[in-house]
Amino acid sequence: MVQKSNGAERHHKPTTVLSFSHLAMVGYTNNCSSMYKAEFPALGTTWWIKIFDDSDKPDQIIESARSLVLDFEQNYSRFRQDSLVGRLNAGETLTSYPDELREMLEFAQQIYHLSVGYFDIRIGSTLENIGYDAAYSFQAKQPVSVSSENLAVTTELKLPSGVKIDFGGMGKGWLIDKVAKHFSEQGLKYFSINAGGDIYVSSDHDRPVSFGLEHPFDLGKIIGNIDLKNTAIASSAPNRRQWKSSDGRNYSHLVSPKSGPSQQRQVSAVFVHSPTALLADTCATAIFVSNPKVAKSLATNLGVEFMLVFNDLGTFSTKAFPGKLI
Repeated sequence: MVQKSNGAERHHKPTTVLSFSHLAMVGYTNNCSSMYKAEFPALGTTWWIKIFDDSDKPDQIIESARSLVLDFEQNYSRFRQDSLVGRLNAGETLTSYPDELREMLEFAQQIYHLSVGYFDIRIGSTLENIGYDAAYSFQAKQPVSVSSENLAVTTELKLPSGVKIDFGGMGKGWLIDKVAKHFSEQGLKYFSINAGGDIYVSSDHDRPVSFGLEHPFDLGKIIGNIDLKNTAIASSAPNRRQWKSSDGRNYSHLVSPKSGPSQQRQVSAVFVHSPTALLADTCATAIFVSNPKVAKSLATNLGVEFMLVFNDLGTFSTKAFPGKLI
């Protein structure tokens, strides 16, 4: 569990220190004994996988992991009309569906309640309305009325009228943990999985692996480091996906139906450290789109540590957040 707010500090950084709002791998900052690595695109980002074990079948293991990732994208991408999510969003009733979909829906509902409604996978219509659609039009449309009816997870699955779901706020974390479990089942002990900056590391032969915290406007620079060992890190920030629509407003993919798509925020980035990638990814999203009170409640209830980066470059972190600024 994290320390309560009186155990954390807000640090005001000097103006010479770079601002940042995204975490990504800019290279391993320690000497890793990496034996095998792979890189491939999926879920709108790049995946980097490294295996530190001296495996006798690395190609097969990595290819099986890639298949897991691509199958997940096929099933759950909002941008695919033939995916389970695409079919649901088109109004179809699923008379049968995988246990995984049910489990993801139930987890999303849990976080919805813990975040007092700020984290909500029923965000699909809102994202389309502000231009984050399958065509990447980035042009705002006329808002449509969307039902606030709760999702009912039963033997048959159908979304309420006008509701479209999107797993973008938790999907990568879910999938990273799935790949990590697959690696363990294949006998691997030492590996890292990096999906566009959402990262899980077991270890490099029981040594932590260090990653750089990347400055979003000068991608060749880092402003801090974090060591990972049997833990995960994820971040949420608008800088990678933000646009100005024809209505003159600035939008990003980080929105909540509760607060609206054009809310002005004082936080430019959120970093979350957690035992699992799922909690790190989901809480990074939920904390960014909510408020400090909800953020502290989520951290306490789910056992995660986080750091906020404010627009004035000040930071707030829970006491046990392990990242170090430089």
